[in-house]
Amino acid sequence: FSSNVSASLLVIMVSFHGSFDVHAWSIIFIFSICCSWLLLLALLVIINQFGCKSSTFAKMKCIVKIYSISSLFCFLFANIFNLLYTYYVKLPHNDDTINAYTKSFWGLYNTFWSLGYTFTYLLWYQRINDTFKDSVHSLQKTTNIIFYFLLFLYIITQQFNTIIWEIFVFSNGKMTWKQFNDI
Repeated sequence: FSSNVSASLLVIMVSFHGSFDVHAWSIIFIFSICCSWLLLLALLVIINQFGCKSSTFAKMKCIVKIYSISSLFCFLFANIFNLLYTYYVKLPHNDDTINAYTKSFWGLYNTFWSLGYTFTYLLWYQRINDTFKDSVHSLQKTTNIIFYFLLFLYIITQQFNTIIWEIFVFSNGKMTWKQFNDI
């Protein structure tokens, strides 16, 4: 019983705006910073390897290299903006740091995160297309149309989330949470 109560209290402490437990979030921040460094390292290694003239990387299509680098770049910046948003808006400290610009970090996070996934989906699809290009399992035109249509819908819905958030943030209190949630 007591473990359920303490778990419930932890969820309550972490879930409400402005009432995060700094000690619990320190671990999350350290992990997130380590992930950012790992993403940066991976990005630098991949850029270096793609520049090499070795036979393995020379055979790769340029578009595959672009999708790989772009997805890592977007995930890195998404992680950075998520850290900034959480630090300036969610953690308890001086309320002078909570303003429209710091709240808008979530929109930047969402944009980069969704673009990171978009490039990952494009990379995945390109590799499948290249793998089965000259076989009986090659992707049909209908499959291409459906894939790109669904990817387009994904991008549009995510960018609408960002746009609506930015409108809410920069409306200077003219839009309520209810109006925001009803959109």
